[in-house]
Amino acid sequence: MDTKVKGIILSTKDYLEADKIASIFSYEQGVISAKFVGVKKEKAKLKALAQPFTLAEFELINKKDFNTVKTGVIIDNFPQIINDYNKTICAFVLVDILKTILPKGKCESDLFLLSVNALKKIGQEDAYQSLIEFIITFIGEQGEQLNLFNTDGRVYLDKMVADFTPQHNINTVEIDKKVFNALTVPTSNESVKKSCLKLLNTILMLKYDVELKSFSFI
Repeated sequence: MDTKVKGIILSTKDYLEADKIASIFSYEQGVISAKFVGVKKEKAKLKALAQPFTLAEFELINKKDFNTVKTGVIIDNFPQIINDYNKTICAFVLVDILKTILPKGKCESDLFLLSVNALKKIGQEDAYQSLIEFIITFIGEQGEQLNLFNTDGRVYLDKMVADFTPQHNINTVEIDKKVFNALTVPTSNESVKKSCLKLLNTILMLKYDVELKSFSFI
């Protein structure tokens, strides 16, 4: 049975001599796996489709609950991302979050549109700021809106609930106010933006019990 889905390539891994298995975040079906047959050959027709960050409409053949990519049409391959190191890293972090945290096969159409828009912003605007905004919105989409309150006092991260609080206790660590404020008010300070992303990485690890290795490149 053939099916068409719009999706983003999150990652690929080699399979057998010439094939690849791709993780695809699709509008219709959420995160799915699909095989690209013969795509590692020099003149493979589907080679361009099997690249990270590629947004395309894929035609899939489903046999025994496994997808194989029959053909596809590229919608966007985000060339601004591929040609810039920092933008590439930020895009890798975004797709790593999707691949690692989202359950397979669960339709997340709103999040799919959010992710496409975030990749466009990473390519066209400030990559770090765009990624910060995406992660905060992603957490909110999972039903766990961060407590980004206004305060003139101290701010702490409560490691038990992976959220911010003005109250100090045995489970909290103090957060730099410049970093906390930059989560809601954009800054031009690159060092602060990187610190924001490291803080958000900590929150993602605590909330979802995951390790996101892509953050180590920021």
